[in-house]
Amino acid sequence: MSDWMSIGHKLVDWITRPSTLALLLIRSGIALLGFSVLGNIAVNVLFKSSEMELRVGGETTGGLPNAWLYGVGAFGLLLVVLGLIVSWIDRRQVQRKCVLVMEHRGLFPIDTPLVSSLPATIVGRKEELIVDVREGIEDGRLTRPDIALQKVIDSRGDLRRRLERENPADVLLVYGGLNAVPLTFLTGLLLDDESHIKVFDWDRKPPGRWREIANGGDDQKRFEVEQQATGNQGEAILALSVSYQVELPAIRETFGELPLTHLKMGKLSSDSHWSSEKQAALAMQFFEELKRLAACGFSRIHLIIAAPNSVVFQLGRIYDRRNLPPAIVHQFERTSSPAYPWGVELPSHAVPAPLLGYRSRVITAGEQKA
Repeated sequence: MSDWMSIGHKLVDWITRPSTLALLLIRSGIALLGFSVLGNIAVNVLFKSSEMELRVGGETTGGLPNAWLYGVGAFGLLLVVLGLIVSWIDRRQVQRKCVLVMEHRGLFPIDTPLVSSLPATIVGRKEELIVDVREGIEDGRLTRPDIALQKVIDSRGDLRRRLERENPADVLLVYGGLNAVPLTFLTGLLLDDESHIKVFDWDRKPPGRWREIANGGDDQKRFEVEQQATGNQGEAILALSVSYQVELPAIRETFGELPLTHLKMGKLSSDSHWSSEKQAALAMQFFEELKRLAACGFSRIHLIIAAPNSVVFQLGRIYDRRNLPPAIVHQFERTSSPAYPWGVELPSHAVPAPLLGYRSRVITAGEQKA
């Protein structure tokens, strides 16, 4: 069923593809050629039976002069030739363009590669850059985050080498995936210097498909401040609830009584994040709260995020590693004790490279004061 749906989406993309100048010229030329041919034909139809005989005839001669018809035909042929030339030039330009498709394959198995799901409007040579951490997945849990983290770090170098081979004006970067929150956030941070990225996310509505985060469709719903951290030193927690409610008891069990800010969507949903404008607005709210926590004097921020993959990626892109306090993005594992067993410390002015940290116990009151 999913194969037929995929074919259907491809067919819709082909039918609704934007008309190019080449197609317009060729279609117009063929129409004029058809007009010139139909302008000088004769048709005779004879129907006979035992009771009657019916003869129907017609011709289009005697209308426009033959010279006009020949001229229309010649002009139509010229348009077809011009259309073919323009099409050849367009094809050469498309061959120069490179579409780098970075796909993260992680927590959930997806049978449809992102590169095969791109709409017809994305043209150029397709190159895949796959970050696959599925060999470390057991029962939906990432058992070797160290290996997965290194793969994410290595992918940035691989991407940089591929970009250096191409003219920057001819390259389009596409990102999509399903990965652990810390790794997705880090990926967004590592790609923050790329000016334009087309972002896709997996639409889980049956039968499931890749869907672009596109302009339009902003429902104007934003974060509501459920709780806001106060203080002037030490560490703080910034929790975001977008698709699911973060587990506040688990946060307290893991991090003790650290000051907590909780930003929450009024209506939690896994299907209301497809607007690029909405994602940009949510990311800006997140960024402003980080700046507020920095102004308060907090020296480290613990990030707890329950959001779709594309939202986490956008949050990572807006994080300012040079001016904000060091931060750790934590992974939630419901069956673990503590529930946030590991996290990735983001590169910053104090941390030159991403670091993996494990947490085997809660923070004590004495450690909080220290």
